[in-house]
Amino acid sequence: MPWTRARAISVTKDFVGYFPASPSEVGKGYIPTKPVAFSRVGIIKRVETTLSWTTVEDLFAKYRIGFVRNHIYPADLQRLIYQHYQPEDGTENEEDLARILAAGRVDAALTDPEVILLLADKLSLNGIDKSAEILQAQPLSLAIHRSSGYEERLDLLNELIEKDTGPKVVCCLSDTPPSDNEAR
Repeated sequence: MPWTRARAISVTKDFVGYFPASPSEVGKGYIPTKPVAFSRVGIIKRVETTLSWTTVEDLFAKYRIGFVRNHIYPADLQRLIYQHYQPEDGTENEEDLARILAAGRVDAALTDPEVILLLADKLSLNGIDKSAEILQAQPLSLAIHRSSGYEERLDLLNELIEKDTGPKVVCCLSDTPPSDNEAR
């Protein structure tokens, strides 16, 4: 579901938190776990597009940059978005961002390159350059709501995160453990 919706409903009794959350931007009433994964924010373009820029400010001044309007980008990038665009200029979600980039409606997209390339493949979109210019990388945590029992959940999750040596992928977190008949 969209991140803003996930964050909004995470306060209900059916949920223990939301993901992803940058530890520095976890909302009031939540506490972050240790980093689970890392998000890269970069510029990805169409194959036939040539971008010539020296600073990110220069990039935003010279080119049409696509972005997702409800994402919270790192502060310096968010400032550039506000400086050059109206909030409604952004797309609703990453799938729409991939579509407008593939269609050539923007020169480049501000996104996690892995996400947009995965979506481009899923949506059979062509023309998106598989190389990207990475601007920033930031840790991502699970934001746990400070409801009853959160301390135990937080301790358990942090212990599991520390033990994990495999890829940092989060699938499913539930208040109720799966039954023996359900996949784990």
